[in-house]
Amino acid sequence: MTSTHSAAHGLPYATPVRLGPVGQRKSMNEELVTIAVYVAPYEAEMAKGELEAYGIPSFVLDQFAIGANPLYSNALGGIKLQVPATYAEEAHKIT
Repeated sequence: MTSTHSAAHGLPYATPVRLGPVGQRKSMNEELVTIAVYVAPYEAEMAKGELEAYGIPSFVLDQFAIGANPLYSNALGGIKLQVPATYAEEAHKIT
């Protein structure tokens, strides 16, 4: 028999979700799409902040490795800015 309650707190398990642009529920397992690649970590973080100001969730990849050793940039393919696939078109217009 499977349990639908947390053993620690007796609370029901929940599926992670977030609210989308019009209150739509979206799974957190949505595919991420790279919309831009940067050389410097601060450029990627500025673009991320701009997207988040418009309510678009975004993620920066490889900024710490490249920030620690800029020579890794070519090997890692630069600092990538990613968004969920449903936001990709809108994010391209902003960045």
